[in-house]
Amino acid sequence: MDLLSVCKDLIQIQNVEGDQQERIISYCRNLFQGTDAIVKIIRNGSIPPVLYIANRETNTPDVAIVGHLDVVPGTPEQFIPTEKDGRLYGRGSLDMKSFAAVAFESMFFVLKEKLPLSVAIVLETDEETGSSGMQNFVKTHPDFIPKVVLDVDVGGDITKIIDKCKRPVFVELKATGESAHGSEPWKGTDANERLIQTINHLRQKYPYYSADTLVPADQWINTLHVGKIRGGDTLNVICDTASAELDFRLTQNTPVDELSADIEEALALGVSSAVLYCGEPVVINQNNPILQQYKKIAEDILKTPIEFQSIGGATTSRLFAEKGSLIIYHTGSGAGLHAADEYLELNSLYQLAEIQKAFFKAYTSL
Repeated sequence: MDLLSVCKDLIQIQNVEGDQQERIISYCRNLFQGTDAIVKIIRNGSIPPVLYIANRETNTPDVAIVGHLDVVPGTPEQFIPTEKDGRLYGRGSLDMKSFAAVAFESMFFVLKEKLPLSVAIVLETDEETGSSGMQNFVKTHPDFIPKVVLDVDVGGDITKIIDKCKRPVFVELKATGESAHGSEPWKGTDANERLIQTINHLRQKYPYYSADTLVPADQWINTLHVGKIRGGDTLNVICDTASAELDFRLTQNTPVDELSADIEEALALGVSSAVLYCGEPVVINQNNPILQQYKKIAEDILKTPIEFQSIGGATTSRLFAEKGSLIIYHTGSGAGLHAADEYLELNSLYQLAEIQKAFFKAYTSL
């Protein structure tokens, strides 16, 4: 296959949601027509599908490449791939259609060379809106436990390998009050105010960081982002119900029980909390021999040292880390993640493909 052409084809499919997901699934499936690849579309009712491609039928592949095919919304122009100054611009160029194409290139290599190892590709189609597809895949395939997972959904710098990801915890706050006319607030109780009080209390332990106020020197810290706030229907009425959804990212040093205690202590009168989702942090042993082998291969190809890096975000590969898989977070270089000027450094596209193929070859002798 032509790696760059496939990247461009994928970018042109505007699969933010709905029918276009079926279009991109069909495109990827058709790439492997006439090969020995096993291609499956994992479906469960209305849950977005997962694309599964493998060279062998097994629940314990030596290596699985995990990621997603969907993208965040963009303008029509952003779905027109454009090359300029050694970069590929377009929605999904960095996050992460280009790296899905690299996974396909690697699978073609494994098939052509008839390498004596089992490789699988698992790509979800709703990572940007909740990852229900991958969660369903893991739930309905409990015995699917890869030895190694290559996570290519951490785009930004090919000279970095991620060794730590924080624990994501999503919490909903619900506040109740008593309605009254806005001109006489003392006759009611504002649910919005109770919500604000609770968030302000939480800020005592989880400060507000931003580019123009406070940037922490050490970014491997617990953070709180207020993702959504809802309260009130009419401007001049004291609202009696309000809610907020909070996005906590915790380091491996903070147990969930500690967060729960902090939330309970912060709750104002009339406010309750519920955990919507709680994931696990991922901490990789830098001295793992397979990881070290991958790192050496990458350094040899890039002709530069590879550094380890920690990130606050989380990807769905954590679902496999919880099962004991070794996760190798590594991808190509670029910038503008989710932005209008999203781009991929084209040289890193080909370098990542070479690294993966060399790793597969070396893995057979590990």
